Amino acid sequence: MQYFINKHKDEGRRANGLKDNGDPTEKQLIRLYVEYEQACARAGVVDFAELLLRALRACARQPRSCCMHYTAGASRHILVDEFQTPTRSSTPGSGCSRLRGACCSRSG
Repeated sequence: MQYFINKHKDEGRRANGLKDNGDPTEKQLIRLYVEYEQACARAGVVDFAELLLRALRACARQPRSCCMHYTAGASRHILVDEFQTPTRSSTPGSGCSRLRGACCSRSG
């Protein structure tokens, strides 16, 4: 179940945007994804995939705000404290990578 949820979050898809295409298994997985999102919202918690998705969406809405740090010349390097298996949202060609690339290329 968690794989299903994380896979869709990594692709930038929320439960309410998914279609089951008449597949009863897919319908059940989507229903559970909806319930999971609701339970997290009620509890005021987010999982790691949600943190990435929110950051990506925030940068997509306001890329200049997300990139000011780079364009102001404040940072030349980024220290990565921990490396985990990359997800689609964090790999080259993905949303985060494209936004980061655009920011860094503008900073010179």
